Parts: sequence; structure tokens; C-alpha cells
Amino acid sequence: MQISGAVAPALTPVGLGYGPPTSLASASGSFPNSGLYGSYPQGQTPPLSQAQGHLGTQPPQRSAPPQASSFTSPASGGPRMPSMTGPLLPGQGFGGPSVSQPNHVSSPPPQALPPGTQMTGPPGPPPPMHSSQQPGYQLQPNGSFGPARGPQPNYGSPYPGAPTFGSQPGPPQPLPPKRLDPDAIPSPIQVIEDDRNNRGSEPFVTGVRGQVPPLVTTNFLVKDQGNASPRYIRCTSYNIPCTSDMAKQAQVPLAAVIKPLARLPPEEASPYVVDHGESGPLRCNRCKAYMCPFMQFVEGGRRFQCCFCSCINDVPPQYFQHLDHTGKRVDAYDRPELSLGSYEFLATVDYCKNNKFPSPPAFIFMIDVSYNAIRSGLVRLLCEELKSLLDFLPREGGAEESAIRVGFVTYNKVLHFYNVKSSLAQPQMLVVSDVADMFVPLLDGFLVNVSESRAVITSLLDQIPEMFADTRETETVFAPVIQAGMEALKAAECAGKLFLFHTSLPIAEAPGKLKNRDDRKLINTDKEKVWVWEMGGGLSMTEEGAHSCNAMQYS
Repeated sequence: MQISGAVAPALTPVGLGYGPPTSLASASGSFPNSGLYGSYPQGQTPPLSQAQGHLGTQPPQRSAPPQASSFTSPASGGPRMPSMTGPLLPGQGFGGPSVSQPNHVSSPPPQALPPGTQMTGPPGPPPPMHSSQQPGYQLQPNGSFGPARGPQPNYGSPYPGAPTFGSQPGPPQPLPPKRLDPDAIPSPIQVIEDDRNNRGSEPFVTGVRGQVPPLVTTNFLVKDQGNASPRYIRCTSYNIPCTSDMAKQAQVPLAAVIKPLARLPPEEASPYVVDHGESGPLRCNRCKAYMCPFMQFVEGGRRFQCCFCSCINDVPPQYFQHLDHTGKRVDAYDRPELSLGSYEFLATVDYCKNNKFPSPPAFIFMIDVSYNAIRSGLVRLLCEELKSLLDFLPREGGAEESAIRVGFVTYNKVLHFYNVKSSLAQPQMLVVSDVADMFVPLLDGFLVNVSESRAVITSLLDQIPEMFADTRETETVFAPVIQAGMEALKAAECAGKLFLFHTSLPIAEAPGKLKNRDDRKLINTDKEKVWVWEMGGGLSMTEEGAHSCNAMQYS
């Protein structure tokens, strides 16, 4: 079949749809191999489809609302014209295929006419055959429109005939992880200030369960009601896992800071002293726990159950007391160990070393007088400060004077011991040069009471900076100094503390000698460990001295 008139240009797809509609009014017949339209004789108008309305006496059949989507041709499944509500105007022909809009579905097939229904005009093409989920169409190589290659997303509808105006919502996307907001982190300064304002006005009651004590930066008072004051013992965490499995999963370290000799404010009373006589404090026979408010008395008060190991212990006859209707001793509030959390037991001779009460402790001040210490001004500063600090030595409660005795030693390559006995007009110096075999040259007059030898001690502290002002000795010893202090305390048969003021590396020929570690080329190399090997002798002696001090109650 030949085409009369001009030939319409080829249809070109635009984007994901099709090109603009092309008028076919000047063409008669059909395009070969197109499959778009059927053949009609010349001079006849194309028929109207069922969806375009009816021009007779029969009222038009109403179908589903028109969809903004592509329509199919009855023959090849290509796009068809959208439905019209009235007949075509004279001279108006069929336009080109409608533009396909993405994310839309095809309209449902038109409803069939009931039997016996007549319509005016020539019969139209048969109804299109397509499913409720029509795929898109693309221009084929032969010039016709056919189904698209592959599935097209977002073209389905929830149910047949349902209007769809966009793509179906997909699954919710996971929210991005929230970043740490610096403003949400509590400020340590603000936490401290809030705790001071909220916890500093009222006393902290230790008997309330589940109450966290105030911070250490808060000035507060403590009311003891059975638990120890946080001044004496404070836990790192007050939320403790209740099971071992939870503790393993949490991996939260638990520790306690214990200060049995903590200083108390003037408003708080000192711990009460409990004296159980010669028998000493009452303790558990199994775990050696001391009597406390949580011990449970049973059998009318003749025995008590340990709160730590649940061991049943007998109550001494002198400690027996009856129980009230609640199971508590009637004298519970008369005994500090049964009603308070912090108290002191008066120790007996059984708790002392060698079953002998100890002598008052002693403080020994050992001052480095080498060239480096003199030139830096450390020696003069120490001597000036010690004059005033000796008036503030620890003392027993209510005592006017301290019972602590003091002694003085200076050293560089050798050691100088000083006799500051109160009967002397001027201090005396004794020199020990054999540092390999250390001993104490004097006993009487080395450790003295400050109040008795105040004048001699002051004279000594004034003379030390002047005696060593012109020294040129740069080498010092260290381990023999510690050994000399231990020997002095051992000879005095008392505990004590050594105060060493050292300024340089002990490189003098003596036990515990160390070598200079000034070779910077060995840093960050394999030979850096040589320094540790060379220090082995000095470190081992220092470790042995530490164990000896611990055994002899020295520090």
C-alpha cells in the first residue's frame, strides 16, 4: 500500500517518554509494519473508541477516572489516544502517541457495553489487552513502539484500578549515628558547684541506704549512723553489679580509698575509743573481723553471727547483754562499736611488735650538701624552713608538745652525723667515710626532743649552709644514706620516717652507684636497654632497702 500525500516525520522518544504529538490528518491509510492504526478507506473518518464517548441516544458509560499515563494501541500494544468526553471536531484527526510520564501506571481496560447496546458511527478498534501493571515502551528498530527491555521501577499500583500519583514509599532509611554533642557533656566545674550548693548545707547521714556521699570538693558535715564516714573510706563507684556475670560484662573496676587517719573539721567529733580491757577487741574466730553494728546476736545474746563469713562465735561473759524484742542488744546505743561506723579500738600488747609497746617515733632529716645543692640554694632554704616546721610536728590529741624525736644528717661522698644533745652549747659533728660498711657513730644525743634541744637545733641549722658554702664536691651517695637512717632507728628501737633531700645522680664509688645516662645517641635504639642493665645493681639494693624498711616499720 502506498501513502498519498506527505509522509510524517519519524517519532523520536524524548527522555523517558515520547516526542510531541504529530498530526496525521494529511495521511490516509496506515503505515506499513507500524501496527499503530488500522486501514480505513479514503474519505472516512477514523472510528471512535469506546472510552471516547457515544454519539447516540444511549448515554455514555462512565469508566474509571482518567490516568495521567500511557495508553496502548489495540494491535501492537503501543500508546493510544487518551479518552475524550465528546466527539472530535471537524478537521481534527488523531494525534501522535501521548507522552509517557514516569512513575505512573496505565489505566484499567474500558468497561464492555452491555449486550444489545447500539452505538452510532463506525465500529472502533477492539479493546486493548494489557495488565494492571503495564511496562513502559521504547522505540523499536522497525519504527514501532514495543515493550521496554527489562522491568521499570515504581510502575506498579497497590491494587488493580487504584490511582497512583507517585512512587511507593520504600523502607525507612536508618538514621545516621548521632555525633557526640559537646554541649550535652556535663561540665566538671558545674557539677562541683551544683554539689556544693545542694549538699553543703545539710549534714550527710551515713545510715541512709542508696545515698551517694558528697564530692570531696564539697565542705560537708557527717552524721554517723552505722556506716563509716566518707572521710575514712570512699568507693570509686556506688553502683555495684549484683551478679558475677554482670560484673564480667561491665568490666567496671571497683576500688576503695581508705584514710584511717583523715583530718576532721572542728565541727565533727573525733572517733570514739573502745577499750575491751586486756582481752582486746572482740573479733570473729574465723575471719578475724572486728565487732561492728552489723553483727547479729543470737541465742539470747550468748552468741553472735559474723556478718562477713556467717560464723557463729561465743560472746565473752564480760561482754554479754540481753536482747530486746527486735533482737538487738539493750546497750547497743551505749557502745560505739554497735551503733557507729567509725571508731577506734585500744590495742593491747598482743598487737605490738615483740609483745612490747613501741617507743615514740623519730624523724631523721638527711640533707644533700654537695656542690649542686649548695649552688641551687636548696640547703639554705631547707634550714630556714625547718626552724619553723619543727613546731608543727604531729602530736596526740590534747597534748601540748609532740613526743616525736628528731635527728640530722648531711652527706655528699661521706656522711656527717650531729650530736644535738640539750646539754651541749654547740652541736658536734661526727664523720663516717667508710660508706661500704655503714654504722651509726653515736646513740645518745642523735635523736632528741625538739622542746628540750631547741637552742642546739637552731644553731645547727644556722651553721650548715655556712660550713659547706665553699664545697667543691660534686659526687654523692644515696644507698648508704638510707642504710644509715635504718641503722639509727634500729639502734633506738623505734619506728620512724626518713626525710631525704637529694639533688643529683649518686655516681660516687659506693653501694648503689649509678652511671650517667647522658648518651643521647642510644635513645630510641636497641642499645637503650643497656641503661637499665647498668642500673641493675642500684635498683636491686633500693628494692632490698624498701623491703627492710617495711619490715622494721620505717618509711
